[in-house]
Amino acid sequence: LIVADEPVSMVDASLRATILASLRKLTDEFGISILYITHDLATAYQVSDNILVMYRANVVEAGAVENVVRAPKHPYTQLRIPAIPRVSTERKWGIGAVAARAVGNDGATAGCRFADRCPAVMDMCRQQTPVLHRTEDRRAVSCHLHADAPALPDGNLASVLG
Repeated sequence: LIVADEPVSMVDASLRATILASLRKLTDEFGISILYITHDLATAYQVSDNILVMYRANVVEAGAVENVVRAPKHPYTQLRIPAIPRVSTERKWGIGAVAARAVGNDGATAGCRFADRCPAVMDMCRQQTPVLHRTEDRRAVSCHLHADAPALPDGNLASVLG
């Protein structure tokens, strides 16, 4: 297992591509597992098979990277996806990005930690901490919007990530 914590955050584009290709090669050709820690969803998409999206030290969404990035289910992930840089001269930067501002609920034991910033917040979000719900075979989301899906026993993600 290799732990790679922000391995390309401070390098230029050509070196970034080389590092990402090398990490992918280690996984594909040699079967080496890599724990890739980053804020950069674009590079996580390039090197990962599975992804855990975390908000304030809690997993809010997990699953196959392709599914999570292409069709996010948690409001936090949904707000992060439009912030992924894309080559387009017509794209307006910052649209849909999570606004940086002071938030409450920083040590609360009850309620969703994302409630103060969530565009889909409900009363229950401020009162009950959501559990991880299995929304698909290889997908889990910690959000009251998906409370109709079965809860993961003890929040065990191993059954989701395989």
